[in-house]
Amino acid sequence: RQSGSFLSTGWFTMILALELCEEIVVYGMVSDSYC
Repeated sequence: RQSGSFLSTGWFTMILALELCEEIVVYGMVSDSYC
Protein backbone atom coordinates (compact mmCIF):
# COMPACT_ATOMS: atom_id res chain seq x y z
CA ARG A 1 0.00 0.00 0.00
CA GLN A 2 2.77 2.42 0.91
CA SER A 3 4.75 1.68 -2.27
CA GLY A 4 1.58 2.11 -4.33
CA SER A 5 0.90 5.47 -2.71
CA PHE A 6 4.50 6.53 -3.31
CA LEU A 7 4.31 5.48 -6.96
CA SER A 8 1.05 7.36 -7.43
CA THR A 9 2.45 10.48 -5.77
CA GLY A 10 5.67 10.29 -7.79
CA TRP A 11 3.70 9.92 -11.03
CA PHE A 12 1.47 12.88 -10.13
CA THR A 13 4.50 14.98 -9.24
CA MET A 14 6.23 14.12 -12.52
CA ILE A 15 3.14 15.01 -14.58
CA LEU A 16 2.70 18.26 -12.65
CA ALA A 17 6.36 19.19 -13.16
CA LEU A 18 6.14 18.42 -16.88
CA GLU A 19 3.04 20.57 -17.31
CA LEU A 20 4.57 23.47 -15.37
CA CYS A 21 7.75 23.08 -17.40
CA GLU A 22 5.80 23.25 -20.67
CA GLU A 23 4.07 26.44 -19.55
CA ILE A 24 7.40 28.01 -18.57
CA VAL A 25 8.93 27.14 -21.95
CA VAL A 26 5.89 28.58 -23.74
CA TYR A 27 6.31 31.85 -21.88
CA GLY A 28 10.03 31.80 -22.76
CA MET A 29 11.17 32.35 -19.19
CA VAL A 30 13.82 29.62 -19.33
CA SER A 31 15.90 27.96 -22.02
CA ASP A 32 14.72 24.72 -23.63
CA SER A 33 17.64 22.89 -22.02
CA TYR A 34 16.20 23.67 -18.57
CA CYS A 35 13.62 20.91 -18.99
